[in-house]
Amino acid sequence: LYYHYADTLWLRATGYDYDRLRGAHEYFNLVCYLPIEDAYARGATALHLGMDSLRAKTLRGAVTAPLWAIEGAPPPGGRSG
Repeated sequence: LYYHYADTLWLRATGYDYDRLRGAHEYFNLVCYLPIEDAYARGATALHLGMDSLRAKTLRGAVTAPLWAIEGAPPPGGRSG
C-alpha cells in the first residue's frame, strides 16, 4: 500500500505469501524497486520507505533523515508515557 502526496511517494504497508514466492525477491521488488519506478514515472522527488529494515534500504542507496517527536501535556486524570 502506497500513495502519492505532493511530490512524495509514501510507502505504508506490504504483505507477502513467502511460501508461494520463494526466490522472487518480493520484499525488495515491492518495497524498493517498483515504488522507485513508479515515483520516477509520476515525477515524485522523494520516496518515504518507512522505518523498518533500515540497513537493507541504506545498503541500496536510501538516505535517512531524523524524525522528531514532541510530547504534549499528559491527558486529564492520566499519566503520559
